[in-house]
Formats: sequence, C-alpha cells, structure tokens
Amino acid sequence: MKHYDNICTVCGAYKFLPFGQRSDGIRVLQCGECGHGIVEQFQDDVKSLYGAGYFSAPPDCPVGYSDYASAADQGVAWAASLVRILKSGGDVLDIGCANGRALQLLGDGYNRFGIELNEDMAQQAEQAGARIIARDLLDSRVKEIYAGSFDAVLAIAVFEHIPDFGEAFRTATSLLKPDGVLVFELPLIQAAGDVWYRSSLEHLHYPTRSSIEYLFREILHLSLTGSVIDVQDFGSIYVGLTSPDVETARLAGAEYLRLTSAGPASLCGEEIRFRWYFDLMHFGRSRPEILALYRHLKPEDWNAFTLRRLFDLWAFREEKLKHIEAYLAEVEKARDWHAERAAALDQARTHGEETIAELRQRLRDAESARDEYAAQLDAIRTHLEESLT
Repeated sequence: MKHYDNICTVCGAYKFLPFGQRSDGIRVLQCGECGHGIVEQFQDDVKSLYGAGYFSAPPDCPVGYSDYASAADQGVAWAASLVRILKSGGDVLDIGCANGRALQLLGDGYNRFGIELNEDMAQQAEQAGARIIARDLLDSRVKEIYAGSFDAVLAIAVFEHIPDFGEAFRTATSLLKPDGVLVFELPLIQAAGDVWYRSSLEHLHYPTRSSIEYLFREILHLSLTGSVIDVQDFGSIYVGLTSPDVETARLAGAEYLRLTSAGPASLCGEEIRFRWYFDLMHFGRSRPEILALYRHLKPEDWNAFTLRRLFDLWAFREEKLKHIEAYLAEVEKARDWHAERAAALDQARTHGEETIAELRQRLRDAESARDEYAAQLDAIRTHLEESLT
C-alpha cells in the first residue's frame, strides 16, 4: 500500500490531521494548510480499480457502477448541454469519458476527444465517434501533444480518482485554448459523517470547498466560479468553471450562475434543457417549476433513461411520502396522548383546586370554631373568676 500522508498534492504541505474514516476502515487525512482530504493509504496500482468490473459492479456495491448507461445520462447530460451554451462548436475533450456519452450528446459541430482508462469503455467511446487520445491524463505525452488544443474540457467526477490531484488540474487547464473553458465536478466533504465516506470508495481525494478555492487561488492562479450543490437525500457536489483567459472565465462563470439560479420560466431553448438535466436529472430536484419544463423538451430528450429517472424520482417521492405519513400518524398519536394527559392533568388540577378550596373552607370553619371556643372559654374563665371573688 502506498502512503500519501507525507505531502499534500494540492499545496505541498506536510502537516496532516485526522479527517474521517471510511466504511471500509481506511482513514482520511486533511491537510492542515489548505484543507484538502486524502486517503491515508491506497494500493500502488490504482489503475487496477478501473478494470472490466468497474462499470458492471453488483447492486449496492460501494465501488463502481452497477448501471453506468443510466448513470451517464443522469450525470453528464447537463455538462454537454452547458458546453453547447458556452461554445457553439469546436474541439471538446472529455477526461474520463467512459463510453463517450457526454461527447455524443454534444451533437453536430463538435470534434470529440476523450481520455479513458477502462479499455472496454474506451472502445465504446470510439464507436460513438470519439477519438481517444490517451488512457491516462497524466501521461506526459498528453501535455506535450495537446497543450492549448481544446475549446472545452470536461472532467465530471474524475479528479478525485487521480493520485496527483493538483497535477491533474494543472494538466487539464494546460490543454485549453486561451479562451477555452474547463467544466468539472467533484464530490465535496462537508461533515464528519459525510455520505462520501460510505459511497464510491475508490476515491482517493476528499476535497473541501476551501481546498478547491486554495488550489485555484494560490497554486493555479486561475479565476474560478463554482457552486456547492446538495444532491437530494445524498451528499454534496462542487461544480466549477475556469479558463486561462480572465474575461472568458468571468463570462462563462456568470452564465453558469445565471443558468442555475434564474427562474425556470425565464429560460429558453438550450437553457431549458440544461436546467432540466442539471436540477432534475442529475440532482433530483423535482420542484413543480422544474417539472413544468418538460413542455419545452425535444423528442430526443425523451428516452428510456429519462423515463426511468423520472419514475425513480416518483417512486422515491412516494416512499418518502409514506414515511412522512407514518411519521405524521405517530405525531398525531403522540398529540392525542398528550391531549389526553393534558385533559387528565386539567381534571386533576380542577379536582385539586376544588379539594384545596374545600380544605380552606374547612380551615376557615375550624378557625371560626376555634375562635368561638376561645370566646366561650374566656367567658367561663371570667365567670369562674367572678364566682371565686
């Protein structure tokens, strides 16, 4: 097992602190300087994790995909749509392209390039029209041959798998044309018991927002626009955009923020498709205003994976409603119990107040009788004193 607890691959610092522990027992350490998280140790041959079985893992397996075809449509369609908005054509590279689905979704007007470690997936990507330029992003020939070559680079759920996190970003951004745009997505750690410690256990890196921002500000010296997205009933993801050109980075970032925050009714054309894929298909946000966008989708947007995702979300929502209804029933039961207890307490209080009132009256009567007896005793004493005299 190889140890990476001696130097941070983001900032180069040597001080690490405990950060968490995964469900497989492997500890995660956090850099004391930039806040980046990394597993304490991992096997030397990381590439072996991504063999033939990675994209056909058993259901509920914490490593790999059991149904990548469906996951791809859910996970990368938004990125392809965003590229279509930001770049009307050109050369696009997808790092970790798998079967090339994101590149395929670009449509006409784009030259498609990919980097993919898994041999079977690389072949599928080529069959889908992508040109595989390398199997490993950090192959020195990638930067030598393709530096400054691409109008857009995608890296969706990729960098957390690469041993040298910082170098992966340096290489990816070096492949951009001066006005090219990098669109990336990362898992984000926000709490000690984060879901990412129990899922996708092939990850080597556990980024935080502070470590991502540190990397761009202090190491890469590139402008960054990003946002933290909470996946419904799961964990958090960081989506970021950058460019070697400051103005391109600013415009692309502003457009991304507009597309993700504007009222859905104000969007049109490809913007609608992006928001549908981003909010609903990828992040599971089934709000009424997002669901209403279906009216503006194209026929090709409706496929088996889209329908399956919608039915999955529907089934999940129904199951959640059942839990809520069961919870409400328990709450109502508890409310009724407390109401009965309150009524019983009120009755006991009323009875107690009546008893106290009765006792007070008895006390007053006793005091009155005492005073009367005292007066009688005084009269008798006076009479006896008078008789004796």
